[in-house]
Formats: sequence, structure tokens, C-alpha cells
Amino acid sequence: MINKIKRAYQRIKSPSLMMKWALASALFIFILFTTFVVITYNSAVNLIMSREQQNLERTVSDINRKFAASDEELTTTFVQESLNQSLPFSKGVNSASYLKKNEFLAEIIQKSFSFYIYDAKKQIIFGTDDLPPSLIDDKKISPTVISLGKEIGSITAQPIISKDTGLVVGYVQGVLIPESFSEIREHIFNILIIIEIIVLLLSIVLGYFLARYFLRPVQILRNTMQALKDDPKQEISMDSINTGDELEDLANIFAELMAKIKESIEQKDQFISDVSHELRTPVAIVEGHLKLLDRWGKNDPEVLDESIQSSIQSIQRMKHLIQEMLELSRTGHIATHPEELTEVCEVVNRVAHDFKVLYDSDFKINLTNQLNFSDVALINEERLEQVLIILLDNAIKYSTTVKLIEIEAWSEVRCIYVKIKDYGEGISKDDLEKIFDRFYRVDKVRTNSKGGNGLGLSIAHQIISSYHGMIKVNSKENEGSEFIIVLPKVVE
Repeated sequence: MINKIKRAYQRIKSPSLMMKWALASALFIFILFTTFVVITYNSAVNLIMSREQQNLERTVSDINRKFAASDEELTTTFVQESLNQSLPFSKGVNSASYLKKNEFLAEIIQKSFSFYIYDAKKQIIFGTDDLPPSLIDDKKISPTVISLGKEIGSITAQPIISKDTGLVVGYVQGVLIPESFSEIREHIFNILIIIEIIVLLLSIVLGYFLARYFLRPVQILRNTMQALKDDPKQEISMDSINTGDELEDLANIFAELMAKIKESIEQKDQFISDVSHELRTPVAIVEGHLKLLDRWGKNDPEVLDESIQSSIQSIQRMKHLIQEMLELSRTGHIATHPEELTEVCEVVNRVAHDFKVLYDSDFKINLTNQLNFSDVALINEERLEQVLIILLDNAIKYSTTVKLIEIEAWSEVRCIYVKIKDYGEGISKDDLEKIFDRFYRVDKVRTNSKGGNGLGLSIAHQIISSYHGMIKVNSKENEGSEFIIVLPKVVE
């Protein structure tokens, strides 16, 4: 619960990768579209302004040609006559009625356009409104953008050169302030802002779904890793990732790594269970010999020496198991036991003797050993001893009223046989096929009371199989069981 709260706090404190990706992609799209909007807006405004300026320059040029026929400096009278203006002209004052009466002016003059005529001394002699501006330049200038309050327009000026004399007889200046330009510009701006807001919202949504789609494999990996971290022993199935890219490769690598980790954990758990199971018998053997010596054996040199040797071997076996556990914790795997030549006769005698000492007052253990020291099998001596201890331990554990254990060993041409027989509970036919399965117990109620965990026979079967041998079993309920170890014999 605390870990979940911490993870939730971390998510609040630091946005998830999906959120970062969504915001980053939305920001990128927003910046990109904003750039497009700015360029589009400026291009539209400049295009409209350029067309208006072309119209302004063309109109001013038409007016210029109108007055270029004069070979003298322009005067008010000449301008009026040229414009077919019959009413007297007052400098700086022009009535709209004057302009309407003139066909030329009515054709070129618009509500947004004004022009002014100056004489050679740059003095105003005619204008289309009551507030004529000063001449901006005595040279021909291209239309230039000007700002008049909140309005934006263009202004241009041209010298009027006489066609006859080639001299400057005056100047014409035009001003264009389109009334619809500001409205069009504002309208375009508003439309683009609305579109940009819509695009921003769409980019956030699109960015989220794109991030969710592309980061889905990462999310699957994260959830699987978190589940594995919370409980490394649980069965975890990761959803398939079929993206065909590096994420799929990463998922496959992680799946293989997860399988190896699981295998390593299972191997450790199995080995710890095996060691726990196997340490009980050597400890019991040492304890049995010590009790024997404490009762009377310490006064008998032969018994004393035999008990000491058996105890030393049991302690060495425990030491070996502990060493394997340390090896497992350090390297993550158990070193394999090499095949080696083992005199089966000696191992059978030693184990049988240890159990006789251990259960001297409780069981009768009969040994019939027909092997000799030339009967050799290709098996690790400690592993063979481990199997014999498991089978004898089970025989004693599941004995009932008849406290008799029979051990028989013999050899044939190619095989060595060791049989361990008891007269105890026996095994049903249904259970015979499963007794070598790990953790399988024939009768859970009875084996729980006896301390069984279903590991022994599985360990024994695994060991003998790894050395190319087999374990046979014959059993009847309430009559007893016999286990026969078959090992390949080494023939010289």
C-alpha cells in the first residue's frame, strides 16, 4: 500500500512519459502551425498591400501623364482646365461636388484614394481633400507604407516632367488608405487565431493518442517489470508486442531475461528445499553415532573408530551441501557433479551401517550385499549415497507394524542393482506414476504428520537419471514397497 502511494506521488510530482510525449508533440505541432499561421498572415497582408500599391502607382502614373502635356510650370488654372474643372479652385479646399462633376476624377478617385498636385516650387495647388500633406520627396519614389493613426496605407510621389521641355513642371503625390484593408487584416487574423486554437486542441488529443499508441510497448514492459518486482515468484505473462522495431526486440530480450531470472529463482528455491531435505539425515546420523558412543561405544576402540569415520563422512557430506549453497548464492547456478568411478559395494555397506546405528533399537535392517569391489558404476559417490539415504529414510518413515527393512545389492553383466524393500503403507496404482513428481505426496494427511514434503523421490529420480540409470518401483497398499536402483556397470 505504501509503495502504491509512493508511486502515485511520484507520478503527480513528475509527469509520465506518455504525458511528456503528448505535451511535447502538441507543443511541436503548435509551434509549427503558429509559424505557418504567421507566415500565411504576413504573406496575405503583404499580397493585399502589394496589389493596392500597384494600383496606387498605376493611378498616380495616369495622373502624371495627364499633366505632362504642360511645357510650363503647373498652375492652379492649368490643373483645373486639365481636369475639366469649371468652378474656381481654392488652394487646399476641394468640394466633393467638384470631383463628382469631373469624369476623369470620378473614374480614378475612390473613397480610400487621395492625390495632390504641387507646382515646381513644391507648393500645393490641388488636392482631393481638405488636409493635403507636404510633398514627401521631389524624386520618384515607390509606394511606401505609412501609418495614419490606426490606419495603414501607402504613399508615393512622382515629379511631373514636361513632354516638350523635359523640365520638372510640378509634382503629383498619391495616398491610398484602403478602408477594407484593416477589416480584412483583422478578419484574417481572427480566423487564423480560431484555427490555431482548434489545431492546438486537436494536437493535444492527437499527441495523446499517438503517445499512447507508440508507448504501449513501453507501458507493457513497465507493468511487467513492476509486477516482477512486487513478486518475483509469481507467474507473469507479458502481452505480445508486435511492432517490428527496436521495441519488439527489447520486449523479446526482456522476455528471455525474465525466463532466465525465473529459472534462476526456481533453481535456488529447489536447491534450498533439497538441501533442507538432505541435511536432516546426515545430522541424524551424526547424532545417532554420538548417542551410541555416549552409551557404551566410547569404550570399544573398534566402535569408536567406526562411529568417528561415519560421523566425519556425514559432516563432509553436509559441508559439501553447504558449499553448493554458497556456490549457488555467488554464481547463480550449481556446479554439475562429474561422472566418476564409484565402488557401489562400499557405499551400500556404509549407508546400511549408518542406518543400523541410527535405528538400532527401532528397526531391523537386513543387508544382502552380493557386490564386490570390482563392481563399479559411473556415478558420483556422494550422489549415490544421497539416493540411498532418501530411499532408506522413506522406507523407515512409511513403515507400519513390521519394522523390517531389507537391502539387497547384486550385479549382472551390464548393470548394478540395489533394492530397498519395506513392509509399510505401500503405494496405490494411481499414485505410482506420480511419486517421482516434485512435491507430490501420496497421502497429504499422513505425510504431513511424518514431516514429508514430496521432494525426496523427485531428487533421487533426478540424480539417477542424470547418470543414465533408472529407479523401478513395485508396491501394494498396506503390504509395502520396493525400490530398485539400476546403474550402468563399468566393464573393463
